[in-house]
Amino acid sequence: MSQPSTKSTKRLLPTTTQDLDRPRKQRKNVTTPQQPSSTFTLLPTQTILSTLPSDTILLHSTNCFGEWGAGIALAIAHLLPAANAIYTTHCDSFRADPRSWPEREKLVGTCLLIPPLDADTKRNGGKEVWVACLFTSYGYGRATERKAGKDGKAVILRQTRGALGDLRGQLEGMREKDGKGGEDAKNEGVLSGDEVEMSDARAGAKKQGRQLDIYSPQFNSGSFGVKWEETEILVKEVFAGWDGKWFILSPPK
Repeated sequence: MSQPSTKSTKRLLPTTTQDLDRPRKQRKNVTTPQQPSSTFTLLPTQTILSTLPSDTILLHSTNCFGEWGAGIALAIAHLLPAANAIYTTHCDSFRADPRSWPEREKLVGTCLLIPPLDADTKRNGGKEVWVACLFTSYGYGRATERKAGKDGKAVILRQTRGALGDLRGQLEGMREKDGKGGEDAKNEGVLSGDEVEMSDARAGAKKQGRQLDIYSPQFNSGSFGVKWEETEILVKEVFAGWDGKWFILSPPK
């Protein structure tokens, strides 16, 4: 059985334009819990995936093995196949070779924020939807020779806190107007085609100082088996004082 590699591999898709400037430990951990702010609430909505508005973030929790194979993750893969491909490539970039497992410590507790991609935007009538992938469990389901099983509840919650903190840092970075844009990166010749498209989208959001609304299911409560109320507490703590809107999609019937 292939085991997780300790060999460092080059990450193909940076999770944020600030990645190279911010230490990983600082991005992953939120060490001082804050009291939930009265200005930040989670709002219920009857919106479903197919009716998401443009200029929004679709957030969900995921594993580190590059597979959206069940539940809402599978629905997102059908809705946004280009984003699904980016997510899979991101996970695979942490494998020392195709048969090895992704490097756990470099993925768990982080967030991959995927901007709208042209193929998905055209597929969905011009709607631009971002995808926030919270790596809250290393594996999924039961362990097999090719993958790890889902983590225990306490571990998932700890990694959820880190991933939420990483996401908030990226969103705050997008609102800064002095960041390095996609055009500079292209001129330096350091980005591939997909990376250029992602970098351009992030740079555009930065220049506009955009505040994007977040839509999410009651993440972690499905195949990861964590009660939504426990994850909800973490969201309110990590996003205390956040002046954006966060909508909770109705659970499937």
